[in-house]
Amino acid sequence: MSLLKSSILITFLTLLGRLLGYIRDLLISILGGADANTDIAYLLLTLPDFLVSLILAGGLNTTLIPKLLLLTPKERKQFAGQTFLFIGILFSSISIIIIIFSDKFLYLLAPGISINNISLGREALIIISFILPISALNGVLNAVLNSKNIFTPGALASSLINFSIVLILLLGNFLFEINLIWSLVMGYIIGVFIRFLIQLFLAFKELNFNNQKHQDFLNYDLLKTFISNFGFSSAILLIPVISRAFSSQINEGSLSLFTYSNKLVELPMALIIGSATTVLLPHISKNKNFLEINKIIKKLFYIALFLSVISFLIAPLIIEIVFSQSNFNSYQFKILKEITSYGFLFLIPMSLTSLYGTIFAALRNLKPLVISGLIMIFTLIFLNIILIHLKDLRTIIFSFGMSYFMGALYLNFSYGRIYIKNKLNKF
Repeated sequence: MSLLKSSILITFLTLLGRLLGYIRDLLISILGGADANTDIAYLLLTLPDFLVSLILAGGLNTTLIPKLLLLTPKERKQFAGQTFLFIGILFSSISIIIIIFSDKFLYLLAPGISINNISLGREALIIISFILPISALNGVLNAVLNSKNIFTPGALASSLINFSIVLILLLGNFLFEINLIWSLVMGYIIGVFIRFLIQLFLAFKELNFNNQKHQDFLNYDLLKTFISNFGFSSAILLIPVISRAFSSQINEGSLSLFTYSNKLVELPMALIIGSATTVLLPHISKNKNFLEINKIIKKLFYIALFLSVISFLIAPLIIEIVFSQSNFNSYQFKILKEITSYGFLFLIPMSLTSLYGTIFAALRNLKPLVISGLIMIFTLIFLNIILIHLKDLRTIIFSFGMSYFMGALYLNFSYGRIYIKNKLNKF
């Protein structure tokens, strides 16, 4: 399948997953609005995927896919099998740690929530933690399938989970009178299991657990590459988590309002930039053509600019339509409109950061990724510490956007140096 067709397919499937995600968020806003319960609900929804993504998603894909493409078919299966077993053991250990220190994990991610409210989610978090190794193994299977240019299962992943959550939310509220938090937990667990079974069925033939020659592919060089990719991917994943933590210190429900807004802002980037980078990673890894890369950067810049302007203008209308039946007060409605509009202004640096991250990973030039990740985290924390005393969600969005702006600025400068160096070497 061509790059264009693959991108269109992933865009469509990503859109489906996002739409189901918005239906999920809409149900949460109708059933709970924006209060302590919805804050806890979103922590429960984001914590497992955050931990998996923090360690695996970006770092694993950008490490495994280029490596898999360099191996013979037999070596590829052995490498995938070793990674599968290692990740399963690693996340089983992490799951046990979370269960033991569940209160501390919840408090770390939302320091503004009272101890009494955090206790509401302790038991639910313990249950979700048991599914953590399965979520992690989904990341390995997804990387293996992507290396074979099989993108559909990964793109369908969020659709399966969100559909499961929506279904259980509806059944739990209207038929069985299950509260919001437990409905979310049940829906998430069922969705993760379905996703795992589908990906395992498709990728099982690409896994070899019987390494007769005892060849160890999980060596120091691979670990070094992973750590470099991990640094940048971790920064991207930590930015909304840190922003939610600061949001929780403003007032009750602010964490939920930030999450509602952030989901909308991420939609165009996930559809266009996210789909493109998923397809581009294996392509650029094979064909390091700077002229082609430059054309891609230019096209995606203009797309992001167009989407940023249009989204900024229509954001209040979108909020009015999507959340018209939500259980918000007038002030929450006003703030949600404003922070969503402001968030769309930073769509260009968000898109460029994601695109450059994929390009540098494919070119195996990892130092700029580590440095840019540190710049983004420092910018975010520094600005939030200075502005948090204002107790205003708009400052959270400003800090969030400026962290991406600084990261994109540095990555653009670094790419320019690499491009010039490559041209000079040809003369």
